[in-house]
Parts: sequence; C-alpha cells; structure tokens
Amino acid sequence: MKILTRILFIALSFFAYIETLAESNVYIFYPEVLSATEGNSTRPEATICINGDTQMPVYGKCKRTFDANTSLRRPLYYYSGGVQKCIFNSEGKVVITYTFNHINGMNLTKTPFLVEIQLDLIDGETYYVEFSRKKAKLLPNKKGENKLKKADFVMPDWTEHTEE
Repeated sequence: MKILTRILFIALSFFAYIETLAESNVYIFYPEVLSATEGNSTRPEATICINGDTQMPVYGKCKRTFDANTSLRRPLYYYSGGVQKCIFNSEGKVVITYTFNHINGMNLTKTPFLVEIQLDLIDGETYYVEFSRKKAKLLPNKKGENKLKKADFVMPDWTEHTEE
C-alpha cells in the first residue's frame, strides 16, 4: 500500500510539474503616474490590454498627495510604478498594450499615451517587459529578475482563460 501511495504521489507531482511547464509568465513593469481626482476615484487612468480585449487597471502605491498650482486647487496623487504578472496557457503571438493619461500638474491637461509590444510566447518561458511613457522593451532575464526583486508593489496575478 505504501509503494502504491508513493507511486501515485510521484505521478501526480510529475503531472503538476509538466502543467507548470506549459505556462508562460510575463512580468510587466509599468512607470509611476500622476492622477487627479475624478469624482470619488483617485486611481490613475492606466490600463494594460492583452490582445486588444482584456483590460486590467494598473496602479502602484499612492506615494504622496499635493495641491496643483491652479485656481482649481484640486489635489493630485502621485502613484509609484509596479509590476503585473500575467500567466499565459498557450503559445503564440501576444500584443500587450499599456495606455495611460499623463496629467500636467500645472494646468491639469491630460495627454494620452499608448505603448505596445508584441511577444512570441514559448511554453515554459519567462518574459520581462518594461513600459515607459514612450516605449516598451523586453528585458534580459537577469535584469528582469533583479528588477522584480526590487519592486515595491506587485499587482495580483492575471491568468489567461482559454476555452478547450
């Protein structure tokens, strides 16, 4: 009975290991943003879009609040950058788009930014993507791992749902 239990445990562990190899992990680093109050929401208008249809709002920790230098005197909120982990269950091309509105602290004008990158995913690989206001780049694994260790804010994991 003990031998059968051990064999069953080893087989289940092996299949669980194979299942994790079928996933591709993408870590997305996004920059800090400035946000003005819009109704009750102070969160920045920043989203990550996967293949044009899945949208995830992203934001870091609110670092500080300060008044804008305008006659409106609406407070502004400064959010730190962060990391979003995306888990993909399939191989192939993926387009990741980062959109956000940059707010000028002097006159509260919003400038929309859209940055995108296309990845060719391979099962079991890990990718590190860094977005800035003007461009996106794929980081080498070593640099991405170091940046991930130093990240002060990590959003909850997002998992691709595929119908089989």
